[in-house]
Amino acid sequence: EAFYDDRSDADDDMEKGRIKFPQNKLYGRDRELEKLRNIFYQGSSPSDETRPEQASRVVFLSGYSGVGKSALVKEFVKQVQAQQMSKSSESVLHFSGKYSEQSSAAAPFSAISDLFSQMTNELCRKNKEGEALQSEILNEIGSSDLLAADADGDRVLRGTFPVLAALLDATRPEDTSNESEQGEGGASNMNAVKESVLQLLSVVSGTLERPLVLFLDDLQWADAPSLDLLSYLLSTDAQMKNVMFICAYRSNEVGRDHPFAKIMDKVKESTKEDEQLVEVIDLFSLSQDMITQFIA
Repeated sequence: EAFYDDRSDADDDMEKGRIKFPQNKLYGRDRELEKLRNIFYQGSSPSDETRPEQASRVVFLSGYSGVGKSALVKEFVKQVQAQQMSKSSESVLHFSGKYSEQSSAAAPFSAISDLFSQMTNELCRKNKEGEALQSEILNEIGSSDLLAADADGDRVLRGTFPVLAALLDATRPEDTSNESEQGEGGASNMNAVKESVLQLLSVVSGTLERPLVLFLDDLQWADAPSLDLLSYLLSTDAQMKNVMFICAYRSNEVGRDHPFAKIMDKVKESTKEDEQLVEVIDLFSLSQDMITQFIA
């Protein structure tokens, strides 16, 4: 399906004379996509419209840099989104964040902040198709004892994740939405951060027909506070419902003594009685047959 761009015009066209490949197709990842779909629909079928009460599930996605982890997740979300929209007007909510050496060194929770920034933008934007779901989520957040205006969780989230300020403001009556200082609360106790984030994610996921998909990439570079928070959210103690975590990392940079490796071991050990809650996917380079198909 590759083709050679043999245009003879436009001498300054940098794309001329290059082999082109389709940009909207993923090759050689059918088995991995099936695993992701299976854990997403765990306990229900794609046609089941009831809100599931299953415990949250976790995918640990490993592979070398450039092997296609992000592309795999993007294609998975595209597929379940299409399936969902064919059955319901409610879309699959999915948010992501990516760590880097620079961002992790500069400030804690960088990728989680990016994820929350996407959540804020999605839930606060004007969208007639998703207006009912947005209203339900905002109402649930505003009704939460922990997250309501000026409650402890509200202050903790504003202080730790300033990107959530607009979302939290949107849950307040219009005449009080600007009364709280952004970032109020300063540094927060880590236990308070864990409880507040857990409550926020639980409120959002609890309103959805399908699992809330949260994708964190390059976790080999995650900072210590992020890993502490993630470890709690993935633990059985958190008892989260209706969330699908996808945790990607570079397998060649996470040894047995790496903090994230210890989190994976802890999660696997805690879910021994229900192994379906955890899926481990090792993404390798494409086989020779797949490469041949790609360029044929």
